[in-house]
Amino acid sequence: MEQNETLNAACAHVDGAKLLELGTWLGRHQAFGLIARKCSAADAECLREIRDNKYYKAIGLTWEEFCSQHAGVDRKTADRIVERLEEFGEAYFNLSQVIPIQPASYRLLSSNVTGNTIELDGQKIPITPEHAPRIIEAVRELRSRLEREQSKTRVPFSALMNRLDLCHSELAGAVRRGIGDSDRVVLIALLTDAISRFEEVSITISSSNL
Repeated sequence: MEQNETLNAACAHVDGAKLLELGTWLGRHQAFGLIARKCSAADAECLREIRDNKYYKAIGLTWEEFCSQHAGVDRKTADRIVERLEEFGEAYFNLSQVIPIQPASYRLLSSNVTGNTIELDGQKIPITPEHAPRIIEAVRELRSRLEREQSKTRVPFSALMNRLDLCHSELAGAVRRGIGDSDRVVLIALLTDAISRFEEVSITISSSNL
């Protein structure tokens, strides 16, 4: 309540229309904050407007303070969100709402994305929650084709990178859907073991002449 009163007081001395946008955005996110992987295109656009026009100053904050106190992410994450909006447009965020996808993977698929559709074999699928099963299947098929194509050119470790990216996406999707306490314990143990193994490989590579 006190936070809203502070915002309203600031709005009285600044451009009303733009501060109304800021107030609406803040109200929508106060309860749960912004999580980067769940960020919508509208959220990303609002973040860009707030940052570029310095609307955060209307409530007496720096951009870094605004991010941590109201967006629920640090400044670097917020900047990355805006950068992805500027590089990829809305489609990236709409797609990431349906299936977790990293920027590197999206760049590989971007030639199949037009407007707010993803194309597979001449069929354009709207990137909306209603088409989630078809979108997920299309992304997996396109990734598979890219992996096969890359393996032909023998790009070092490209197949491994795709498999790791797919593993991360599936893991992120499982966590987003929710896991029970017993599964959480098992998952933490698996991840701890995986991290340990990767660190061993990293140490071996660093200390060798490979």
